Amino acid sequence: MRMTETTEDLQSSRMALIESVRQAKNKRTHDKTLEDALDAYDGLLADAYKTRELGLDTQVHRLKNIGRVGTLNFERGLPPNFQDAIWLIEDHDGPQTLRNRVLEADYGWTLEGYQAEIAKKQRAINSIDVEINQRVIDGMQQKIDELKGAD
Repeated sequence: MRMTETTEDLQSSRMALIESVRQAKNKRTHDKTLEDALDAYDGLLADAYKTRELGLDTQVHRLKNIGRVGTLNFERGLPPNFQDAIWLIEDHDGPQTLRNRVLEADYGWTLEGYQAEIAKKQRAINSIDVEINQRVIDGMQQKIDELKGAD
């Protein structure tokens, strides 16, 4: 027990810890981690595959409609960012230039480090809560004992 600290001091420490948890969450939202960046890369790659499939399906549809009568400008039928999607897929299947850049970037902390920091602060908050609750219980018990002694 922290008998040297007043309940107000404990409440103040608790509020400071809650604020530091909030700041850590805001930092993670702003700075992100390698895991966040890899998730974003995977999402970008999934979108690239969808874009490629949409573009190819559109071109097949156009070829079926053209028949033998002529040609059309095939660039018009492609979805936006089709060329970027093709580059990303080829890069992912080949040298992985973008993914390697993601892996080499500096993120400041890892997901495990973030989770460990939040857990440590959460344990400290819980410890303070237990202490405050114990003080309330002790105060009530003391009042009960005083009332029993007054009988």
